[in-house]
Amino acid sequence: MTWISENLALIASLSLEHLRQSLIAIMIGFALSIPLGWIAWRYKLVGGPLVTLTGLLYTIPSLALLMILPVITGMSAISEANLIVALSIYAVAIMVRTVVDGLDSVDSAARSAATAMGYGSARRFFAVDLPLAGPVILAGLRVTAVSTISLATVGILVGVTNLGYLFTNGLRRRIIAEVFSGLLAVALIALAVDILLVLLGRWLMPWSQKGRKQKARGGRGQQAGGVLVNLLVEAFKWLVAPEQWEGKAGLQVLLGQHLLFTLLSVAIAGIIAIPAGWAIGHTGKGREIAVAGCWHCPCSALLRLADFAGAAFRSHA
Repeated sequence: MTWISENLALIASLSLEHLRQSLIAIMIGFALSIPLGWIAWRYKLVGGPLVTLTGLLYTIPSLALLMILPVITGMSAISEANLIVALSIYAVAIMVRTVVDGLDSVDSAARSAATAMGYGSARRFFAVDLPLAGPVILAGLRVTAVSTISLATVGILVGVTNLGYLFTNGLRRRIIAEVFSGLLAVALIALAVDILLVLLGRWLMPWSQKGRKQKARGGRGQQAGGVLVNLLVEAFKWLVAPEQWEGKAGLQVLLGQHLLFTLLSVAIAGIIAIPAGWAIGHTGKGREIAVAGCWHCPCSALLRLADFAGAAFRSHA
């Protein structure tokens, strides 16, 4: 831990940069998700496809998105704006469905009462629908915030400086304390933001606590579109080319490996989560700790620590 004490200024500086990047993306994602979620809830014909499409955005690998966005937007791949746009897209992918669920949770009787009092659609939305949907939206915002703060570390792979620097630099120099300090800093930032959101929710929506207790008791756009179409055409041509399906590095082999890793990960997660969820459900304790512990750890840091652990194991074998 000597490295941490000697580099507190560096860790603090990177933490502030990381927090600033994450907060901007969270606010942008939240601001975009409210109208998109309202459209999906209000117009059922487009609601299903809109929620599905925005949800699919989260399946795009982060590194691939950071490489594709500059082609579409014209931004530099190594710019901070590129990272913020990518993080905002992932935030929208999580939040739109949450906004729809929140608006669905509003009691129809409250809407009818507001309409009977002469509230128009816009006034009813801001005075009735949005406040009553607030607790559900806040829950989704908390997940979005923690996910964004964790995911922001991938920015270092394209040259955007934040806490991800501690992971890559620590791995390159084989300093496990540096990697651990980055992991701890990201977790603390995510935890602090999560707590602030909870306190903000209690202050803005005091009725949610009462309800919980009761429940417990009982032109540029066209150009970008054209570029995107061209990218899809080129990607399809590359995909159907015979040479991409040949040899040990062919797509069929890579797809099989990807599917195998995914299934193994889901199976291991199920083995761990089912008994843990059963215990938490029956005792009513430990939910916040379990969720926070899983969400607050950036995957890149876990991979670095796993690499160190594997190297240490091999050296002793």
